[in-house]
Amino acid sequence: MATACGPATNRLVDPADGKTRTKNDHFRDLLAVAKKRGLAPRCVVFDAWYSGKDNLKAIRDHGWTFLTQIRSNRRVNLDRHGNRPVSELPIAAGGTVVHLEGFGLVKVFRIVATNGHTEHWITNDLDLDEGTRLAYGEQAWGIEEFHRGLKQQCGVERAQVRHPDGQRNHIGCALRAFVRLEYNRLPRRQLVRGETPGGSGGGQGVPRQTPLPPPEYRHCVSPIIFRYRNFVNSSRCRI
Repeated sequence: MATACGPATNRLVDPADGKTRTKNDHFRDLLAVAKKRGLAPRCVVFDAWYSGKDNLKAIRDHGWTFLTQIRSNRRVNLDRHGNRPVSELPIAAGGTVVHLEGFGLVKVFRIVATNGHTEHWITNDLDLDEGTRLAYGEQAWGIEEFHRGLKQQCGVERAQVRHPDGQRNHIGCALRAFVRLEYNRLPRRQLVRGETPGGSGGGQGVPRQTPLPPPEYRHCVSPIIFRYRNFVNSSRCRI
């Protein structure tokens, strides 16, 4: 079945309001919205910026599995001899279960690129294997493709207005345009045998087009957070 990646919801953030509502606050709000809407993701994937323990606990409280990158200095306990940076510990090729400081048990994967760059991924699914981690990581790349498409194809950063209402409307239209383009990219219709409206009956009928159900979207919860100036109130910006 064809799949697509798109936003479930979004937040508009005023940089001057960062002291009261941070990106992590909005991240947890987005998770709560996804839960309220009945989404049941196989895995919640996000980057290291949102890998704080409060965010990880929020995902766990929702009963979901997460997969995220962490920085090399993140402290974990492997053998009950104290917390140390994850980069200093031996990590098996198939992942190693450790205790993440302030959270609990997680499974760590270490990926070393050909250029020597090292990444560390963690998940609360202690049975997750490398093949599944790789598949989830590849799906997570769709989030980056979404942001690129939103900017390059839908012009979300090219609002020729200064008023907050106009900026909100522009961002909302860009999001709607991306969803429509992604929706139309997938096969939407098929020919079925049946009688057209007003047909002559007789059980034979003629070919007609009947819409298929919407595609199965990958349930990747990603924070869609936009920063812009002169922000007043986002309550009227509904996507």
